[in-house]
Amino acid sequence: MSDVEAGGATVFPYIGLKLYPEKGSAAFWYNLYRNGDGIYKTRHAACPVLVGTKWVANKWIHEEDRSLDVHVA
Repeated sequence: MSDVEAGGATVFPYIGLKLYPEKGSAAFWYNLYRNGDGIYKTRHAACPVLVGTKWVANKWIHEEDRSLDVHVA
């Protein structure tokens, strides 16, 4: 993440958390239960940057290889 003069927070409204960007920092959270269901309370959103520029990087980590899962309807 990068430092931002104003705005740019990542908010988790269902748990009352707001993370402000800070150079060199990182955030990590699980968004799935072990059974694959989504964890609703980890829904999040990015607030607009009011002054400055925000740089971020995302890394998706998959604990199990689900590329061969077949779902039959």
